[in-house]
Amino acid sequence: MEKELFQQLLTSAKWAKAISKGKAKPSRVFRYQEKDILRIRENLKLSQAQFAQLLRIPAGTLRNWEQGRTVPDTPAQTLLLIADRHPAVLSKIDSEGRTVYKTIALSKPKNENRGIAKHKRR
Repeated sequence: MEKELFQQLLTSAKWAKAISKGKAKPSRVFRYQEKDILRIRENLKLSQAQFAQLLRIPAGTLRNWEQGRTVPDTPAQTLLLIADRHPAVLSKIDSEGRTVYKTIALSKPKNENRGIAKHKRR
């Protein structure tokens, strides 16, 4: 079993090397266009600064992606894929102990406002 797994790993490594040298084409490619990045951010209702903070990138980098001047690298494209397909996952990521945004507007529990006195300002 270990020899078989090693052979699969070795084959994958050789294939990756051939792809990186342009001698082979990848079986699948995930690329986000600038319009996709903008759509993802707008669906999350985030400013460029907020989305950049969430992705841990400079806001200028995000602007460049959205305007098509540069392309996200592979790890960034993976984060964009997660943000696009599973945005609730990102709500668990916070920065310095603060939630950057909430992805889903949950319905309020029935007892949420009970026991809270409303005070009028004088």
